[in-house]
Amino acid sequence: MKKRIILLLLCVLTLTISLCLFAGCDEGETPDSGGGTTDGGTAEGGGTTQGGTTENGGGSSGEGGGTTEPQKPSEGLEYELSSDGTYYTVTGKGSCSDTDIVIPSTYENKPVTTIDSSAFDYCYNLTSVVIPDSVTSIGGAAFYFCDNLTSITIPDSVTTIGDDAFYRCTGLTSVVIPDSVTSIGSYAFYRCTGLTSVVIPDSVTTIGSSAFSDCYSLTSVTIGNGVTTIGGSAFEYCYSLTSVSIPNSVISIGSYAFSSCDSLTSVSIPNSVTSIGSSAFASCDSLTSIVIGNSVTSIGSSAFKDCSSLTSIKYRGTQMQWMAITKGSSWDEYYDNGTYKKINYTMTYNYTGE
Repeated sequence: MKKRIILLLLCVLTLTISLCLFAGCDEGETPDSGGGTTDGGTAEGGGTTQGGTTENGGGSSGEGGGTTEPQKPSEGLEYELSSDGTYYTVTGKGSCSDTDIVIPSTYENKPVTTIDSSAFDYCYNLTSVVIPDSVTSIGGAAFYFCDNLTSITIPDSVTTIGDDAFYRCTGLTSVVIPDSVTSIGSYAFYRCTGLTSVVIPDSVTTIGSSAFSDCYSLTSVTIGNGVTTIGGSAFEYCYSLTSVSIPNSVISIGSYAFSSCDSLTSVSIPNSVTSIGSSAFASCDSLTSIVIGNSVTSIGSSAFKDCSSLTSIKYRGTQMQWMAITKGSSWDEYYDNGTYKKINYTMTYNYTGE
């Protein structure tokens, strides 16, 4: 009898141990080939790992995917608190060694609204800048001579681009000027030789003198309907410029505004323009056709001088109106063998075409 009891107890014990071992395998870690869970998720064969799925699995990832984190603001930049204590201005690079600078929208819990004059001038190693939408003004020479700068993000909070702001940023290939900007300062993009096209929004009223002068690679310019003044030499020496659209809002075209734009073949000056400055289109060697609006009252000296390919001037007013326009000396002459001669072109009055 005792032997039977002992045998029964041994059977029960053996069964209990087997059940425990089975349960342990079910709850614990499965072999690699089985694709079971590891650290709360599946292995490479499928399912989820810590924080999300692996590269071979589906769903959202942890470190490798999901929502992109905001760019971390650059550290070490210098700031100055406004006199009224309400905002900060970025005044310099300070100890920051970043080549890709991210300007923060706030500093010490106050908004950063201004990039100071010469804040990043001569930062030769600077390659990109992100400006937050708290900034309203980019100061004069702010990025002067940053010749390796290839990318700049200007938010639609900025209203003013100061004089010399991006002077000789030769690596800059494109720039988007937001429709919040009202003025582009003198020499703002002077000798940005990598720029190929520019769209100036309707919000801009003034293009400063030499704003895009010496942009040798610039091929096309679209000027917004809000611009009233194209400053002197604004696009001078833009050798590759083939087309420019001057809107019906422009009143004056400054001296040398498009001088030496060798690839420009035609230009239409709208009825809104009252004055064409001296040498405005001088030495545009490929210019063959000009349309001039009927509101022009003065054409400056040498305005179309040395446009030796010019064959046609079409005027939207009458011959009498044309004769009443004040014209400066040598406005339609070219230099040939030591003397100035009148360019041989056809004059059309009362023109109504494009």
